[in-house]
Amino acid sequence: MSKTGMELQKLFLDLLTWTQQCSHPIDVRQISEMMDKCVENGLRRLKDKFIYKKTMLQHNYDDQQAITKFYSLNPSKEQIHLAKKICHSAAAEFKVKERQEIL
Repeated sequence: MSKTGMELQKLFLDLLTWTQQCSHPIDVRQISEMMDKCVENGLRRLKDKFIYKKTMLQHNYDDQQAITKFYSLNPSKEQIHLAKKICHSAAAEFKVKERQEIL
């Protein structure tokens, strides 16, 4: 069993002992279920963050590959300037879409 698992088990046993000593009736099963839900929700958010970062890493890699290929074509200064404008516009559009998804 992992260290975290053992710590959770110890905390659960401490909680069980405390609830038995408490004068007010406490449903340990209900508290345990609520704790499970909290952990589940936390893990879901962690998984979503991981997937997002993994996707962004792939996009960054793809962008870097495209930039390398672009510069290998020996573009003129004007072409470089126009390409940068296009990239900045695309990034701004992406940020707007991302903010709309959050709302």
